[in-house]
Amino acid sequence: MSQVMKLHGFDVVLAIRLTKPASTLAALADELGVVASQVHSSIRRLAIAGLVLPGTRKTNRHALREFIEHGVRYAFPAQVGKQAHGIPTAHSAPPLANQIDAIDAFVWPASEGEGRVNGLTVTPLYPNAPRLAHASPETYRGVALVDVFRVGRARERAIATRELEGVLYGGAAVA
Repeated sequence: MSQVMKLHGFDVVLAIRLTKPASTLAALADELGVVASQVHSSIRRLAIAGLVLPGTRKTNRHALREFIEHGVRYAFPAQVGKQAHGIPTAHSAPPLANQIDAIDAFVWPASEGEGRVNGLTVTPLYPNAPRLAHASPETYRGVALVDVFRVGRARERAIATRELEGVLYGGAAVA
């Protein structure tokens, strides 16, 4: 009997990171705050799901875009919690923070670190997500946009879709 493959939240983070060139598994692991074996396992799951191109470490950008826009909120529903200090996410993080004037901020809980604000907590896709803001700013921007699809309303998701294109395609809009 074959095992059922299940994506992890970290897999989405890695797929976003792999939209840019990557050197070694160890370097990716260090950047993302995980161990190399976790990166290796994630790449295998992403390949099975069709979110990386077969035999490569390159993101299948079209499939990832579709998954983020239409599936991530169901596969990884956000749990919004109480007010706490943390790293801004969703429409509270760049680049949407300048485009959306929201009453409530959303944050990934973080007891320390630069750039913390007070807001409603959102369970991050993986435990080390708050460190992305400084360790991997481009990845942070993409993962924060994913949270818009997890917690945002239709208007916020529409704005995030345009920004997501910039993250996935390097600024080139794709219909």
